[in-house]
Amino acid sequence: MTALHFEEYVPVPTYTLHELVETYFRYNTPEPKTEHGIKRAFKLLAECFPCADTSNFGKKNLLFFQNFLTAKYDRKYCNRLVTFIRRVFKWGALVDLVSVNQFSELTLIQPLRKGDRRCRENKKRKSVPSEYIENVLPLLRPVVADMLRLQRMHGMRPSEVCRIKPSMIDMAFDGENWLYLPEEHKTAGAEQERPFIFCKKSQEILKKYMPDDPSGYFFLNLRQKPFSAAVFGRLLKKAIDRYKLGKFTLYQVRHTTATETAKKFGIDHARALLGHATDTMTRRYVHRDLEAIQEIASERNAAAEPPNPDPEPSNIDFPPTIRIFRGE
Repeated sequence: MTALHFEEYVPVPTYTLHELVETYFRYNTPEPKTEHGIKRAFKLLAECFPCADTSNFGKKNLLFFQNFLTAKYDRKYCNRLVTFIRRVFKWGALVDLVSVNQFSELTLIQPLRKGDRRCRENKKRKSVPSEYIENVLPLLRPVVADMLRLQRMHGMRPSEVCRIKPSMIDMAFDGENWLYLPEEHKTAGAEQERPFIFCKKSQEILKKYMPDDPSGYFFLNLRQKPFSAAVFGRLLKKAIDRYKLGKFTLYQVRHTTATETAKKFGIDHARALLGHATDTMTRRYVHRDLEAIQEIASERNAAAEPPNPDPEPSNIDFPPTIRIFRGE
C-alpha cells in the first residue's frame, strides 16, 4: 500500500486590516466611487476593532460591525459597507492573504432586509419642483450652474457630468447632435453602454469650457482640477442653505428629468434617456434607445430655433378679393 503524500502546510501570513486594504489597492484600481466606499468601510471598521488583524477577524466581528453601522446609517448604505469589507477579504482569500475558510465565515452574515428594525429606511427620492432649480441657478458659480443645467437636460448622474471629456464625444454623430459615451458609469461593469446625445443647447454650454487637450475635462474647479460628484453636490447644498431656498439634491434633479421626459415622450424614452436597462434589454434595444434619445434632442433643437419673422408686406400674396381693395 502506497503511503499518502500531503503537501507541506504553509501558514497564511497575518496582516493588520490597514495593511490588507493597502495591499488591495496596490493591485486593484476600482472606479472612484467604489474606492471611496472601500476606504470609508475600512475606516469605520478600524473604529470598531482598532487592534484587529486578518488572523482574528471572523463572522462575529463582521456581525458586530453590521450592528454598529445600523445606529448611524440607513439599511442600503449599511449593506454596501459590509459588502465592501467582504470584497476585500474575498480578494485576500484569492491571493492567499487570508484563509478561504475565514472568507467563507464572512459570507454567513446576511444583508439587512427591508423591515429590519435595527436600521432605518431611506426615504424614496422624489422629483424636485422646477422652480427650486430655477431659483438656485443664478446663485451658483457659472460653471456649477452650467453643470446643473446639463444634468437637468439629460438626466445624468452627478459623476457623469463631472467626467465629460472631448475624447468621449463624437461631434460628427448625425450632423446636428453630439454623441457622448462615458468611459466610466454605473453599468459599465455589465458591459452596458450609456449613451447621451447632446442637443444644440448642450453644445453651447460645453463649448464655453472646451479644453485644449482632448483628454482633459470640461468642468474644472478653482484649482483647475476636475469636479468630483461630492464637491458638485456640496456646492449646490451650500447655495441652498445660504439663501434658504427649497431643498433638493442632485439625484432629485435626475428624477425630475425622468418625470418630465416620461410625461412628454413616454416611459420608454425616459428609460432610454436615463440608461435604465438590463444586459438583455440593452442588446435588444440599443438602436431603439439611440433613436429615442435622438428624438428628444431633435425636439429640443426645434424648440430652440427662433420663430420665422413675419414676411414683408410687399411680398405677401394677397387673395384676389383683397387685391381689389388694394387697387391692383
